[in-house]
Amino acid sequence: MEVPETQSHRDDLATKRGIKLSLEVADDVMRDIFAHLTPAAFIPAAQHIPADCTSSQPQIAVSTTFYPGAMLFNDLDPVEFDFVIQASDAVFFFCHTSMVLSKSNNSFNHLLPSSSDSLLASGWTNGSDAPTPPRDPSDAQYDSSVATMTPPVLITIPELSAVVNIALHCIYSIDFGVYAPELRVLSHTLQFLRTYGLSSIISPSCSYSELALSPSSQLHDALESFAPNYPLEVYTLAAQNQMHDLAVTTSQYTLTLNLSVISDQQCIDMGAFYLKRLVLLHVIREESLKQILVSPFEHHPLTLGKTAACDEEDRCSLARAWALSAAYVLSTSMGLQGVSMGMLRSTYGPLVSS
Repeated sequence: MEVPETQSHRDDLATKRGIKLSLEVADDVMRDIFAHLTPAAFIPAAQHIPADCTSSQPQIAVSTTFYPGAMLFNDLDPVEFDFVIQASDAVFFFCHTSMVLSKSNNSFNHLLPSSSDSLLASGWTNGSDAPTPPRDPSDAQYDSSVATMTPPVLITIPELSAVVNIALHCIYSIDFGVYAPELRVLSHTLQFLRTYGLSSIISPSCSYSELALSPSSQLHDALESFAPNYPLEVYTLAAQNQMHDLAVTTSQYTLTLNLSVISDQQCIDMGAFYLKRLVLLHVIREESLKQILVSPFEHHPLTLGKTAACDEEDRCSLARAWALSAAYVLSTSMGLQGVSMGMLRSTYGPLVSS
């Protein structure tokens, strides 16, 4: 039996996705804002309100962080937004050109002008025929509530709101931990940052002390949390985005994997440099471990006297036990890739204790 969807249920789903549906179309302020949006750049994308965001009344899905009047710069007064991003699932994000352009090296994938001043001065429309609000008080359509406001630019992009939300948090250096993004979302976020010229957020050129406070540390920590369960996927993302520290941290979790499971696409995404480092890590580790296991250990000098704690017979017994343990490890693990620290402790621990 299908449970009827309630408004509370829809609001809970919206909160998890970082949007809010409390801004009804009938609201005068929001109506004026959206009535005077200037369509600037349109990339074909599916335009719809998600099924879990529908209700009997028309609603606007707006980001819970990037909304009109949001205090995003730690100032006493909110900074006026000058462009709006519409995600492919019809969620709106109210942003600031100055902030985005300061981080992007390709003018947000060439969707924004190279200077925020030109946007504010000209009411930039990027070739759009959309009319701007009347500025003459004698005009019958003159609206005093928006007469002094430069029409915000509306940019529609093909990415989902979950991805845009995390990317904007990185741009504005805002913690996104509350959303607990999935690995798939983080992967698309990295692609978003590369596409829109924001690669400096992924690998900023700053000192180690500054890195701890940079947006990239959020991405690093979020991706690292998935490394134990998805080592190959996280290592591939780290290699693809030149996140060296993350690749080094994640590589330890790949040691139990068989390298034959790496797909052709993952090899391409990693690139020759990081693929070679991963292969060498496995080969050198396997050879080093094999050398340690098969090499007989050095015997200590015999203790004279009948009360000796370890005589020749004890040394031979220990050597036989070591050889048997080594044979067991070498025979039960596929190419030594199944050998873990826990396995070595459980196998050789009794020999040490005895």
